[in-house]
Amino acid sequence: MEYELIRSKRRTVAVEINQEAKIIVRAPHRMSIAEIKAIILQHESWIIRQQEKKSAMESQRKTLSKAEIAGLIEQGKNILPARIAFYSQLMGLCPTNVKITTATTRWGSCSVKNALCFSYRLLLLPDELIDYVVVHEMVHILVKNHGVKFYQLVAKYLPDYQVRIKKIKSLAVTLPRSPKKRKAVEDYTKEQS
Repeated sequence: MEYELIRSKRRTVAVEINQEAKIIVRAPHRMSIAEIKAIILQHESWIIRQQEKKSAMESQRKTLSKAEIAGLIEQGKNILPARIAFYSQLMGLCPTNVKITTATTRWGSCSVKNALCFSYRLLLLPDELIDYVVVHEMVHILVKNHGVKFYQLVAKYLPDYQVRIKKIKSLAVTLPRSPKKRKAVEDYTKEQS
């Protein structure tokens, strides 16, 4: 496997897959090439899965023209405010601002100042998944992490949130959840059993 090697004063090795599905390895100066290749080989199946996801995301992004992206952004300006207003009233929360962006690595985000950003790609999803992302980001107004309390609040407004997460994950354009998020969901699920 070809990879780009970036050496620095770090202590650990990090393997990442960039937007072009290329492998980037960040390693300490003292680590040998043989050790680096062993790590890549050890994580080969994960690397291949990530490359496939990134390639799928990239191919979808390339199939949309600038006009189509602009159309989705306009569509979002009509759809998202209504969904946000509905959940704002239901949840008693109000974002400070809402933007629709051309982000390709996230469905949405919530800033420290409680401004919400949503990718135009969100408009390609079914309504139930749009609602999940809206609720997810609005809960971040109260809880800035993905701990148990976060998922308790999501479940309060979307009891079937786990089904929705699975649907988002099943799409080729999604990004994998971090192990930390997965653990928080599992912890919350155990508490409910």
